[in-house]
Amino acid sequence: VVQSLVEQLKEYAATWETRDESQNVDQRHDVQLVRDKVFPVVEREIQNSVDELMREELANLKNMYEKAKKKKEKKGKKGKGKKEKKGKVKKWCAAVGMVTHREDCLPELVQDGLVKCIAPARLKDYIGEFGYLGAARRACLPACPPPSAQMVKSLIVEHVALPLASTTIRQQCNLAARSILLYGPKGCGKSLLARIIATEAGATFIDISPKKIEGKYTQPKIGPALLIYKAFLVAQDNAPAVIYCDEIDQVFQAVKKGKKKGKAAASTAEGGGADEASQNEPPSRIKKDFIAAIKQIKTGPDSTDQDRIEFIGCKAKIHARSCQNYGINNRSMNR
Repeated sequence: VVQSLVEQLKEYAATWETRDESQNVDQRHDVQLVRDKVFPVVEREIQNSVDELMREELANLKNMYEKAKKKKEKKGKKGKGKKEKKGKVKKWCAAVGMVTHREDCLPELVQDGLVKCIAPARLKDYIGEFGYLGAARRACLPACPPPSAQMVKSLIVEHVALPLASTTIRQQCNLAARSILLYGPKGCGKSLLARIIATEAGATFIDISPKKIEGKYTQPKIGPALLIYKAFLVAQDNAPAVIYCDEIDQVFQAVKKGKKKGKAAASTAEGGGADEASQNEPPSRIKKDFIAAIKQIKTGPDSTDQDRIEFIGCKAKIHARSCQNYGINNRSMNR
C-alpha cells in the first residue's frame, strides 16, 4: 500500500504540482497530456497493422521467388535422379500467390458484373405443399419420384441456408452442403431458390455463369484459374457467400478437339466468328479450378467463418445421364 501511495505522489509531483490551473476555470482537458497518453496506443495499433501487411507482402514475394527458383533448378537438373521434395505445399489453384492485394478483388469482380445485387426473395415466395401420395408413388415406380416443393424447401433450409448463415450451426452439422445442384425444366424455380438462399442467409452473390464470364479472363492457361481464385477470395472475405453458376452442364460438357482449319475458316466466313471465339474460350475452361475450389470448403468442427460458402449450380437438362459425373453434386435436387 505504501509503495502504491509513493508512486501516486511521484506521478502527482511530476504532472500536477507545478501546473498552473488558475486560468482553467472550465476544467478543460490538456491537449499535451491527452497526446502523451493516446499516441502510444495509436502507434502500437498502426505498427501491428503495418507488420501484418508486411508479413502478407513478404509471403507473396516469397511464393513468387520460390516459383522462379524452382523453374531454374528444374532446367539445371535435367537427367539427374529424382530427389524427395520436402516441405512442398501443393497449390489447389494455379493462381494462388498471384493476388498481392486481395481487397482489390471485390471491386474488380463488381466491375466485371460477377458480383451483383440480386432481387431479394424469401422462402414464402416458393409456394408448394408436401407430396402426400409419395409413399404410394414409391411403391408403384422402380425409381424414387422427385421431391415435392415443400420437401425441397426443407432440404434447402436444413442443409444449405442454416449452415451458411451460422458458423456455430455449420460446425455442429455434419450434413452441411458445400455445393448443391438444382436441376429441372425451365421456369420451375431453380434461380429463385438460389436467390432465396442468398437472401435468407444474407450472403454475397457471385455469378460465374457461362454467359457472365464470356470474354473475360481469357489469358492463356492462367485466366480461368485467376477468375475462380478471385471469386473464392471475395467469397471468403465477404462470407457468407453464394457462388452461382447457371447452365452448369456447359461447364462440365466435353470439348471436341481437332477441328479442321477449313471448317473453321468456312464458319468464320459465314458469320460464325462469334461461335468460333466461344469455342476457343469454352465455359469448360473453369471446370478444373471450379471443382478444386469446392474441395477447399470445410464442414464440421474444423469449419470457420470463411468456410460459409455455397456453390450452387443449375441446369435444365433433366435426363439421368446428364446428371452424372458432376463435381458439384454434393447435394442434388430435382425440381
